[in-house]
Amino acid sequence: MCVYCCVKNEEKMKKLATIIIAVAVAMGFSASMNAARQTSAQLKGSVVDQQGEALGFATVALMAQDSTIVTGNATDMEGKFCLQAYTGNYILTVSMIGYKDESINVTLEAPVTELPVITLMDDTEMLEGAVVTERVNLVEMKMDKIVMNVSQSAFAQGNTGLELIKKAPGVTIDKDGNIKLNGKSVSVWIDGRPSHLDGKSLEALLRSTNGESIEKFELMPNPSSKYDAEGQGGIINIKTKKNGLAGFNGSMGIDGGGMYFKKQDRFLWQESFWANLNYRGKKTNTFLNVYEGIYNMDMDLGTVLEARTTAGNLYQTTDSYLANRYSNMNIKLGNDWFINDKNTFGFIVTVPGSISKMGAAKDAEFNGYSIQKIDDVDLNSTRSLTDNKGNDIQASANLNYTHVFDEARAAELTANVDYYRTQSGSSNRIDNEITPAGGSPVSSFRTVDNKSVVNIYSAKLDYQTVVWQNAMIEAGGKWALSMTNNNMFSNENGVETPSDFTYDEHVGAAYFSLAKPFAQKFTVKAGLRGEYTWSKGSWASDPKSYFNLFPTAYFGYNHSEKLMMSISYTRRIQRPSYYNLNPAETFADAHSSIIGNPDLDPQYNHSVYASIVFFRYFSVTLGYDHSKNMFSQNPSYKDNGDQILTWGNYGKSDMAIVAGNISGFPIAKWLTWTLNANFLYMHNVSAPGATPVNSPCFAGYTDFTFNLPKDWKIQIDGRYNTSMSWAYFKVHPMWTSNFGIKKTLLDGKLSLSLDVDDIFRTSCTNLSIYTEGTDAQTSELTQKYYNQKVKLGLTWNFGQAQYTKHRKVGSLDESSRLGGGSGSGIGGGAGK
Repeated sequence: MCVYCCVKNEEKMKKLATIIIAVAVAMGFSASMNAARQTSAQLKGSVVDQQGEALGFATVALMAQDSTIVTGNATDMEGKFCLQAYTGNYILTVSMIGYKDESINVTLEAPVTELPVITLMDDTEMLEGAVVTERVNLVEMKMDKIVMNVSQSAFAQGNTGLELIKKAPGVTIDKDGNIKLNGKSVSVWIDGRPSHLDGKSLEALLRSTNGESIEKFELMPNPSSKYDAEGQGGIINIKTKKNGLAGFNGSMGIDGGGMYFKKQDRFLWQESFWANLNYRGKKTNTFLNVYEGIYNMDMDLGTVLEARTTAGNLYQTTDSYLANRYSNMNIKLGNDWFINDKNTFGFIVTVPGSISKMGAAKDAEFNGYSIQKIDDVDLNSTRSLTDNKGNDIQASANLNYTHVFDEARAAELTANVDYYRTQSGSSNRIDNEITPAGGSPVSSFRTVDNKSVVNIYSAKLDYQTVVWQNAMIEAGGKWALSMTNNNMFSNENGVETPSDFTYDEHVGAAYFSLAKPFAQKFTVKAGLRGEYTWSKGSWASDPKSYFNLFPTAYFGYNHSEKLMMSISYTRRIQRPSYYNLNPAETFADAHSSIIGNPDLDPQYNHSVYASIVFFRYFSVTLGYDHSKNMFSQNPSYKDNGDQILTWGNYGKSDMAIVAGNISGFPIAKWLTWTLNANFLYMHNVSAPGATPVNSPCFAGYTDFTFNLPKDWKIQIDGRYNTSMSWAYFKVHPMWTSNFGIKKTLLDGKLSLSLDVDDIFRTSCTNLSIYTEGTDAQTSELTQKYYNQKVKLGLTWNFGQAQYTKHRKVGSLDESSRLGGGSGSGIGGGAGK
């Protein structure tokens, strides 16, 4: 009986399933027929104010009767707009800051529906009231990136871009100035175009950037195929502030401060002046950015080496004091010419420069001391004087053109042509006075003078358009040529050795991506990028060439602001920077030097990330990365104990990450809390069969912001990293904390700031270095930074921000791998 009932029930279920499938097919066929009968049409109109003047950049939204947004756009410079949708009845809403919203019922008919002129009325209550600004969280979790809104930070005023980017979640800067996201090297972009250097050069670029000119940092661990595949850990895009108000406007500021350190009996001073000027007419937008700054930061450098040699057990200690001074200037000029609502032409010219000095303090006889022992018996002692100088002059130019084919479909083509040139020079000298045990001092010296010239030419095309009503297609291609000419001259105790280094590289690339939403809440994006690289160095008889494909995939679910989920995959490449390839030798102290490696191979990375954002303030991310041919400084030692760090490729690395974030959580109306906690587990293997190095790690950042009455803001933050192993290095724990106060006056036109960097003087980088395959050699490196400063800043804003349409201009990707000197300026920039 029971079996019979089960059989009957199963037959009923099959019949029911058949009926459901038939109904679904019929409904789908009916919907398809209805969709086929629908006709697409255009809706055109214009927006003016009460005086009849055209209102550019007003927001126009076309909504269905249930208030669901169908499409939207912004008016052009002449106040005109054009939307595309299926025929039917809609509600059109027009809005703009300072005006009352206007909504009208619209019946869209094919092929084109022309609307009468829409007039927006002044919002007198808003204009007569106090200045009201929306409070944006310091850190926001987006579907495909983490955004740090620098403009909302009390630290922005009086700090440089370098000091601010160190506060971004998951960002660290290693001892060579390389910026890393979650422990991996990244490509740094500025306003959607690659920056002009890496390593110490990028560090100099950010140091010459005023924090007030930065709007936000966008951290993208898995960028789409539209972006260059360069950057193992993804991309950090630095977006600067834009000003689209008609007439002459901008901002300027000055800041300065420092701290006295008793140990060195030195007051370390920092100062800067900057100005961002903008003039916008009906057809042109011209901007000028100027920056000048001086930055002093001293450092204690210490090493301890234990090695087993043929003469016995070697023990060596070295202590050095480096007085570092950086002088930077940047001038950036650009113009956009809005020919008409379909065509825009622009140019950007940048001329930056820098001078740096790292070595002994003024009038110091020596700045380094070392002792060597063999089997606990004194061998010798050394006093040294280090002097490292660098100078850098650059020039870059960008020509860009945008043509809009169909504004309703966002169909546009953007072309960029770039040229970049840098002439840099460095002079490294170390004088040693070596005293053998029981003997007399013996003097020696080593010098390395290095001059390099780099020329880069680049051309790029990008096209985008909307298809199938709501799908976006992006496609493009680029070509770039980089030419490096390096001349090195070394002298060791009178023995002179010249050396020339040339390197040419061609990179050709093409990409295609498609993004489409489904069922209003789901989004899928997939893309493929191909890059061909051809390179030839003077050290090799044959050129090197390789072609790689870089797929990207993204799936997102956006239920509401309270629940968003995403999964992404990307493959990326990290080509050697010219700094890594250059065989020039740089001295750190009497027994340590760094050398480039022209035989470096590119490294590759696969990344998979899954994220969930819930209740707006909270998010969790799970990620996995696999890397091979990682770049690392490989340690080696001479018989006398001298340490040489040579750039090389290091096997492979696997990393798992779990990240938790709290973004601007309102503990009270006047207090918000931000927390970023990253838990990482790394598995490193230098070569097949080698002993793996496993390393768990925690990196955390927290911030408390007090928004007080009378436009006062107080902010205190802190970060902490546990120890982490990476290739041949183990980074020891580090932590630091900062404090800032900001007061705005005159409805936001004037602001004053007080900042205290490194409150507890804990800024340092300590490393352990070990040689693969033996316990005979271990080394400890300590770097203590005298970074604490108290700074005062003053900023004056004239004019006020207004929405501007961002133009995707600039494509000098290869320059981000130069590493030869300071970079071009950041700040300002045009936006259409």
